[in-house]
Amino acid sequence: MKIEKKPQKNITELPPGCQDFVDVLKNCTDDELVDELRSVVTWNYGKCELYHWIDVLNRFDDILERACRVGDAPSSDDDGGGGGGDDDNDDETKCVNLCTNLDDEKTKLIVLQVLKFSALLVEHSYARHLYSSMESIVALLGSSDMEIVIAVLNLLYVFSKRSNFLSRLSTDQRQSLQLRLNYLAEPWGGKENGFGLAECCQNQDLKHFPTSATTLHMEFYMNPNGKEKSAASSLCAIHLDQLHQYEENVAGLMRHLVKLYNIPQGKQMGLLTRIRLAKYFPNFTLRCQCVQARLQAISILVYSNAGQDVVNPLLYPGFIEELVEVLQLDDQRLVEIQAAALRTLTSVIHLDRNPKLTTIIDATGSANYHGFLPRLVRRCVTAMTDSQHEAYPQLFSTALFSFLYHLASSEAGGDALLACGVVETLLQVIAWRQTEQSHITFVTRAVRIIDLITNFEMGALQTQNGLSSLIKRLDFEVNQCRLVCPFELPSQARGIGEEDSGRNKEKETAMDLVEEAEEQSSEARGNDETGASQMEIDVDRPGPSTGAVPVINKEKKDCVQCQPQRAALIKSILNFLKKAIPDTAFADSIRSIMDSSLPTSLKHIISNSEYYGPPLYHLATDVVTVYVFHEPSLLSPLQDTGLTGVMLNSLILKDIPATKDVLGSLPNMLSALCLNQRGLDAFVNCHPFKRLFKVMLSPEYLPAMKRRRNADDFDDTATNLGSAMDELMRHQPTLKSDAMAGVVQLLEQLCEMGVDPSYSGAPTGGDKRKAPAATGVAGPTEQQAVSGDEARVVAASAVEESVEAPSDDDDEGRRDAEDSQRASPQPSQVAEAAENDAKKVATAPLLDYAHNVVRFVFAILNNNATDDHYREFVAKGGLEPLLKIPSLPNMPTNFPVSPACQSVSMTCRGLVSVAGQRDVLTQCISRLKDVLVRLNDSWSGHSSFGSVLLHELASAPAPLEAIELAYRTPILHSMTVTHHNY
Repeated sequence: MKIEKKPQKNITELPPGCQDFVDVLKNCTDDELVDELRSVVTWNYGKCELYHWIDVLNRFDDILERACRVGDAPSSDDDGGGGGGDDDNDDETKCVNLCTNLDDEKTKLIVLQVLKFSALLVEHSYARHLYSSMESIVALLGSSDMEIVIAVLNLLYVFSKRSNFLSRLSTDQRQSLQLRLNYLAEPWGGKENGFGLAECCQNQDLKHFPTSATTLHMEFYMNPNGKEKSAASSLCAIHLDQLHQYEENVAGLMRHLVKLYNIPQGKQMGLLTRIRLAKYFPNFTLRCQCVQARLQAISILVYSNAGQDVVNPLLYPGFIEELVEVLQLDDQRLVEIQAAALRTLTSVIHLDRNPKLTTIIDATGSANYHGFLPRLVRRCVTAMTDSQHEAYPQLFSTALFSFLYHLASSEAGGDALLACGVVETLLQVIAWRQTEQSHITFVTRAVRIIDLITNFEMGALQTQNGLSSLIKRLDFEVNQCRLVCPFELPSQARGIGEEDSGRNKEKETAMDLVEEAEEQSSEARGNDETGASQMEIDVDRPGPSTGAVPVINKEKKDCVQCQPQRAALIKSILNFLKKAIPDTAFADSIRSIMDSSLPTSLKHIISNSEYYGPPLYHLATDVVTVYVFHEPSLLSPLQDTGLTGVMLNSLILKDIPATKDVLGSLPNMLSALCLNQRGLDAFVNCHPFKRLFKVMLSPEYLPAMKRRRNADDFDDTATNLGSAMDELMRHQPTLKSDAMAGVVQLLEQLCEMGVDPSYSGAPTGGDKRKAPAATGVAGPTEQQAVSGDEARVVAASAVEESVEAPSDDDDEGRRDAEDSQRASPQPSQVAEAAENDAKKVATAPLLDYAHNVVRFVFAILNNNATDDHYREFVAKGGLEPLLKIPSLPNMPTNFPVSPACQSVSMTCRGLVSVAGQRDVLTQCISRLKDVLVRLNDSWSGHSSFGSVLLHELASAPAPLEAIELAYRTPILHSMTVTHHNY
């Protein structure tokens, strides 16, 4: 079923190069599509939403649907395996869809490549609920070709392991899928009956197996009308010996038996599975494919929470030991089956109240240095890191590392891996200096396994000098990134010019140093472009621009991104360092880690948040913050390295990454930077609060300021940020004056946006009216356009200009003019507004801005038990802009019911009750009087009959748009201000 591509809110951008590949897959021919899909062995793009791949998925859906389409005799089955079958559901004995179109080699090849690529895509994407080809996927499980069945199972495995997609299917589809998986996963008799997994995976003659291996036997109830079991039903048995000697293929046998015995469709999939197994069992290759399909089906059922009544019969006593025996077979042809066995063991680990975890540890010898699993890991790592040995296939190595990761997630498994010395083996992987993306993936897995193991005991890693190995690996990866992105921010000390007696003393600001560093970065990029193109993707994109703004490729689409695999490795190492710094096991070595290459690596990551991404920037700054708080006496040596200066410059001279985590960590970061007098002086000299608070009025930060989805979290980001800023001011009282001045300036900038003619908008959410396409205003001191509360499309450049601090003269002019901004429009103003209606203005979500700003201010003022902050706020002139917010002409008419209105009221109430500021009431009453006077003047200008509001609205050129335009409906807006603000 095709996916309908509808406009989505808050869609993330595609990773670099991804859109080009999407276009190729959309427009190429089927033959070219096979070649393109076959070339993708590992995923070289970052994670993205499946929404961007809708056109490709729709093309895949067409291909799968054609493969499942029944030709001359269309049919459908009750258990959901239709895939383009007959609409006549009354005929219960129609044969299920056997996907005979796959007999064509060309069709089979393209379907195989589509399924393999779909599994890769689903694994590296999110929003998987968009996938809508499950009808064809379920039907393909009825194919007689085991390669197709295994490819389908691999896709379903990714869905079951990575998400709850399968459990959220419709009831019919879920039951149909589970029924088919149950038939594939059902036991064959076990080792005691001659059907052990290891025996079935050996190339032996048929005489070594019981005669029942090729016997088809099936019993079912059927009544004379072909229906399933009822009061008049009778037991029917199908028994065919030596099925492999029949000349008919699987599809032919299936049709013949269904027609002969009138088998109900609910039993046909069970019959098909038995026919395939009996027919294919004598052939070693096909038998191994049946074993692999069985193991994959078990894994999917376990991950999709099929239920104990379904899973327990599949995991019969002795099954775990059979899986280990398969792993012990020395046969290169069994690599895929052994990988499937490891994935099955991995899935069993996740069973609730798992009683088989101890069995897995004992069967694999995980707790013994000479056990099977530790020896297998050592052989795999040696083959991987030593070029003289032939490496294990990537499929098997990936499954092995995944099994170790999930085994280490449990306490018993972690203790076992510690006892067998696997940490030392994994450190060999970390020390393995390779740059291929597939190799980096294994290093990342090794770091994550060590991270899990050390949750229970850090001593083993410390004994093996593991911390040093991780830092060296981080330095190696960052040096690879320098080949592509050599730019690095200058340290604060160099920016001040204390250490350079040369030309740096002539520079007045750190901005000059940034310009110089960017020029050097551009030159280095030009010199290294040829060599670096072999290391990273999309290296030929434009480099950093030189100029006054120290931002490398401010537009994300023009910025080179770090390889996803390398970024994942760096993230894993930083996560571990963040955990290890406060751990007592590293008490002796932690004090000296900043004497290594770690500060150099952190400086490059912090300097290039656009290249590494916000998560890595956040982790790098967190590592520094945790280290400073853990070792405050070592802050001065850390400042000598320039790391703290780079952190400060990343906040002042560059855009802060627009994520909730980064914004939430800002106060802790600032506290760490200001922990000694040297850091405090450097911070104060930068005058940072204007730049930091600017995020409250930027559209890029609105998603990060939203409330979390978790219902238990009642605090939004603005409130948390304000509370933390209050704590910073209490710990550093010298910052209070500058911080409060920045808060007041933030409120003034919000008020300027509320009267700025370059902004317009319309309320969103429940209000379905659209914003006017072209809205004009009279001038900066006249009637203004209205702004929406959650407008999604914002002209970022206009917002950046609006939040810049105005000059003193402009500020005074605006304040004088605001007193009369609610007056009725004069004819000249109306004419000028009509002329400006043809001009487009930026849409600014003022309600969101107002809510975030006031919540931030309220948290700063109210979090303190005393009235110190309130008094400082009033002394800095914050009361006037706070009280102006409700009467801003650009505020929409739904302001009374918005959270922003409640936030203003709460702040004013705090000023009165806590600080005893009677001026609040005085100014409120004065403003109310002015509004009432203007309202009376507007009222007296109208005739006494009829509705004044309706007359005002009907007189406007566009009544629906005029509701939100204060210069067209002054009476309505004046009444709104009177009603909900005072």
